[in-house]
Amino acid sequence: MSIKKENIMKVIDKNIIERIVESSLIEVIESLEDRIAKFTIIITRDNPSIVLDDYMEKDIDTIEGSRLRYNVCQIRHCDNRIEDIKWMIRKRAAFPKLTNKQVFNLILLKEKLQKK
Repeated sequence: MSIKKENIMKVIDKNIIERIVESSLIEVIESLEDRIAKFTIIITRDNPSIVLDDYMEKDIDTIEGSRLRYNVCQIRHCDNRIEDIKWMIRKRAAFPKLTNKQVFNLILLKEKLQKK
């Protein structure tokens, strides 16, 4: 893969952290949904015969075409982050002294620890 999956994820996460500080969690979700829509349009335009759902469960490295891999990776990670932010909204009362940025950083830390 020419662009590493981890790099794509880092860029998205960095963007989320910036947005969390500047706006509400709902606005962050909306921006991620807009990003998903943009990449979905690109995929369907470039590959009209593709059923996107078929690619959402595939191993990224097995997807042929670097542009398709990149776009699918973007969509997947944005989907995952939307779920994380919805969790943050539901569990907000459990972290009364933490900012949204701190809670999101806890999610990132949990993921790092799970990889080891």
